[in-house]
Amino acid sequence: MMRIAGYMKYYAWKLARRYLGIGQEEGLDSVRKNWEAIGRHDPLWGVLTDPSKRGGRWDEAEFYATGKAEAARVAEYVRRMAPGHSFGRALDFGCGVGRLSFALAEHYGSVDGVDISKDMLHLAEKNNRFGGRVRFTLNTRCVLPFEDGVFDLVYSNIVLQHMDKKDALGYVREFIRVVRPGGLAVFQAPDGDRGRGEAKSTTPVMTPGGVFTISMNVIPRREVEDAVAGAGGRLLDVVADGAAGEGFESARYCASKDARFPGGVDRRVA
Repeated sequence: MMRIAGYMKYYAWKLARRYLGIGQEEGLDSVRKNWEAIGRHDPLWGVLTDPSKRGGRWDEAEFYATGKAEAARVAEYVRRMAPGHSFGRALDFGCGVGRLSFALAEHYGSVDGVDISKDMLHLAEKNNRFGGRVRFTLNTRCVLPFEDGVFDLVYSNIVLQHMDKKDALGYVREFIRVVRPGGLAVFQAPDGDRGRGEAKSTTPVMTPGGVFTISMNVIPRREVEDAVAGAGGRLLDVVADGAAGEGFESARYCASKDARFPGGVDRRVA
């Protein structure tokens, strides 16, 4: 009976979305509502959407271990990109439950985690074993709540893809604003959809609280380049990765506002 009710909710959502526009609202408020719901009902799966882990089947130790492995790769990468990099203060943008915030704290003196979901942050605070070295902030605005030039690293992975392109590009500009001269902003975004002709796709997620959505949004590389340059930054590296999953081409960007770094990306390349 519960399964039948679930199917009825799902198809009602599809009809409402198609004919009434429900579920298609734009902007950060829609993002917040969806991720707060997912944060209440299945927060670990909401961060890493492994189909086999849905429904609370992530083991916490295994889940947080993925953050340690990723943070180690990031630390190695920034050492290569910026010899003499200062491992002082890092920003984990879209921190969720702190998977990367805690891991980055093993490499940086302090870490600020920012997220749009208070339910995700509640779990992050509960699991924080680093005291004041790791701080969490709820932010529902397109402006980051930090002064200019205060972070040695700004890091974001599998986050910008879940918001509208204009908001994602606004945050890219914010990354450049809050990173210090000599620091690095390293972030990921889908830059193509493997020829399907869709700039956005939406997947319904059924929870005990109703049907919510996870959206995937393409952010073209040219527009990312323009956002970085317009904020006074300089792209140092663009590397293809598979972080966005099947059906999407994805890129990891590394930017700085320090012209002393060698290399740089030719913005004329498509």
